[in-house]
Amino acid sequence: MRNNRLYSGIIISLMLAIITMLSGCGSQPATLEEYISNDEEARTTLESMSSSTEGLEVAVEDNTIIYTYTYDNTLDSSMIESVSEQLEKTIDSSESTFRSMADSLEEESGIDGITIRVIYLNNDGTELVNKEY
Repeated sequence: MRNNRLYSGIIISLMLAIITMLSGCGSQPATLEEYISNDEEARTTLESMSSSTEGLEVAVEDNTIIYTYTYDNTLDSSMIESVSEQLEKTIDSSESTFRSMADSLEEESGIDGITIRVIYLNNDGTELVNKEY
C-alpha cells in the first residue's frame, strides 16, 4: 500500500500547483471549469499534471477537480476488495488535507463550492474507490 500513499502525495502536490496557478487570477469566473477552459496557462498546467504521472488523469468538471488513477496491472477479483479497503483508508487519512485544499482553492479563486474527487480504477476500468471532498 506504499504506492497508494505515494499517489496520495502526488495528488496533494498537484493540488498545490493548481492553488498556485489560481492565485494570479484577476477575473471572476463562474466555475473552476470555466476558468480552466479560458486560461491557456491553466489548461497547460493540468495537461502537464496528467502527463507527469503514469496512470493519473486530472480533469475539471464544473467546480470539481477529478484525479483518476488507473492501475497498470489488472487486480484479480480476490484482491479487489482488499485493495479497495486499503485505498479508502489511505484516502480517508488525507481527508482534512483534501478539504483544506478545496477551501484554499475557493479562497484563491473566489469560486464557491469547489470539491476534489479522487478515483482509483482497476486496469479493466472497474472502479475501486471514488471519494469526493
